[in-house]
Amino acid sequence: MRYTIADESHDLWGHLFDEDDGVIERHCRFVYDNEAEELVRADIRVDHRWVKAGRSSLNDLEDSLKDANPEALEDPAGWNLGQSDEMPDWAKEEATPEP
Repeated sequence: MRYTIADESHDLWGHLFDEDDGVIERHCRFVYDNEAEELVRADIRVDHRWVKAGRSSLNDLEDSLKDANPEALEDPAGWNLGQSDEMPDWAKEEATPEP
């Protein structure tokens, strides 16, 4: 399958972000392109809404997937992640941009 997906249809991804109040774990949904070997879309749950990840957060999340949790990309089903040849609908829509 072309894409590995974390979202409400499968499992959301927990990721630690360094924020003004310290390190905070936030739920994320993402689409990873297995052919291009890159994260192509990610949203972060902030204050009960989805915020589109900016470049810095996207890079941080991609690093976590590739370097700290490569097993998630090697065995998505084992991590309750989805796989598809199609991008999910939410990934085609605009989200609130990250500040």
